This record gives sequence, C-alpha cells and structure tokens, in this order.
Amino acid sequence: MLYIFGANISGTLPSSWGSMTSMVDLQLHLNSMLSGSLPPEWSSMTIVFRLYIFGTNISGPLPSSWSNMASVVYLLLHLNVPARNVVPTSPALWSKHLRHATIVMGQHD
Repeated sequence: MLYIFGANISGTLPSSWGSMTSMVDLQLHLNSMLSGSLPPEWSSMTIVFRLYIFGTNISGPLPSSWSNMASVVYLLLHLNVPARNVVPTSPALWSKHLRHATIVMGQHD
C-alpha cells in the first residue's frame, strides 16, 4: 500500500513504479501539482485493487495496457485539471471490469 494524498507533491508519475508488482492499493489523489501522463508500465501491477489518481494535473489517454489489470475494483481518475483531461480508451477493452469495478473518469462535481 502507498498513500500519498493531499501532500502537494509535484512531478510526474514514475514509470519505474510498474516494477511494484505486489502493489494492492495506490492512492495519489489531491496532489494538484502531479502532472504528465499515466504510465503504461503500471499495467505490471496486476494485483492492484484500488488506484486513486484524482484531483491532479494528470492528462492524456488511459493506457490500453491497463485493461490487463483485472484485479482493479476502484479506478478513480476524475477531478483532474483541466476538466476531462484523462481520455478513456476503447470501452471494449474495459468490458471485463465493468461487472465488478467502479471506474470514474472525467469531471464530476
């Protein structure tokens, strides 16, 4: 587990964190100075259960490789600034998650 929320950290999400293959809970929300994109390498975190990256400045596409993260139950990517800056990939890629996961994207007030 790694909780770094509301800590005003800055920079980009390190692709090397993809090597944390035993990660089950990663919460980086409410760090408005986090920027860059979502690393495709994080798809190696195949047992991650909860991934909170909202209230940040992250932008770009949701990596299609993340659809292999079959254990994700909570994927929260909303309230990133500017609004709607994390773009979903094909819904078909995520269909295996829709029965058991909460996936929140875009701008929600």
